[in-house]
Amino acid sequence: MIADPSVQTSCFLLAWCGDHDVDQHGHRIGRAHDHVCGIRIDKGFDVTRKGLGLCHMQVIGWPAMHRAARILGAVACLALVACAAPRSAQPPAGPMIVLAGDAAHARDLVVVIPGALTSVHAYDAYPLAAGAALVGYRFPGLDGRPRDGNVRIVQAGAEIAAFVNAHAPARVRLIGMSTGGPIALEAARRIHGPRVEVAILSSALPSPATVVATVTGLSDIADAVGRAGTAERVEVFGEYYRTLLYGRGHYRNPALAAHSARIALAIKNRLRLPGEGITRSHGANLLTWTLHHPEELSHARILFLHGGQDPVFPANGVRRLAARLPQAKVILYPLSGHLLLATEPGVYADMEAAFRGWGRK
Repeated sequence: MIADPSVQTSCFLLAWCGDHDVDQHGHRIGRAHDHVCGIRIDKGFDVTRKGLGLCHMQVIGWPAMHRAARILGAVACLALVACAAPRSAQPPAGPMIVLAGDAAHARDLVVVIPGALTSVHAYDAYPLAAGAALVGYRFPGLDGRPRDGNVRIVQAGAEIAAFVNAHAPARVRLIGMSTGGPIALEAARRIHGPRVEVAILSSALPSPATVVATVTGLSDIADAVGRAGTAERVEVFGEYYRTLLYGRGHYRNPALAAHSARIALAIKNRLRLPGEGITRSHGANLLTWTLHHPEELSHARILFLHGGQDPVFPANGVRRLAARLPQAKVILYPLSGHLLLATEPGVYADMEAAFRGWGRK
């Protein structure tokens, strides 16, 4: 998530198509949540494709090998993004956007918060219940929001809380991904009235975890160069993506390693550049964020869903964070890395079951 402003970064994005209203030719192809396209991975390590197929990946730069020690300012920012066209030709002002349902009258609000460089449409496959509304928090430069400044975690949480408090639902569920996790926590502490549920996928951790991730990520990139046998960016990014999918240790599992290699082969030639400086805009504030006054979250049910092999934010750090919170649980996926929406197709069902059974023995 973090980029040194003086260097190009090695962060890249997997574009994930989901819930298109129009196809690449401008023709309507279905209503919300009819399909998701992209790589979906089941626990049998088969790759299937639905909908229109794979979209492009985005890449932010690649320094020459003699500058390798300066790469990795953004090691944690590989995340799922959507390549769907915006729902509206004129997106609303401000960061909040209604994706589905009637937010003004919904009993339940679901607010999705992406990670750095991630579209709100990464959540298009979320199984929204009847009568609920799905609302997204847009990061600067994405989903029709202008590049109007840097993401500030506390400020973003306050903006989400103001939206929820103004609509006064009976229940709100905040779903954050990576950097979106701290934003969800900051929002939850400021929401008053409704039942508050917080679900965080592959959560970013309090400082100095992002600094540590940058350092360990440099080693991951070096390993990716070694496996690729070249410094050519497409090959290296494909290898690094394998580590983000299933962690550093999965290469010792022949079946899983062969599976991740097939995934890398499928995506490595689908690369394009995003806007300049956007990585720094989205991630720099995570360097200094920490969780103050966890007791202010005593009213919220907080669920962490995390990969046991996450190479960016280790699972032990998530357990420690959860232990500081009054009401928190952790669901661990032993084989998965940082990209649960790619490796765990049942993650939303697990989320729903956990909240439904909260408090039951």
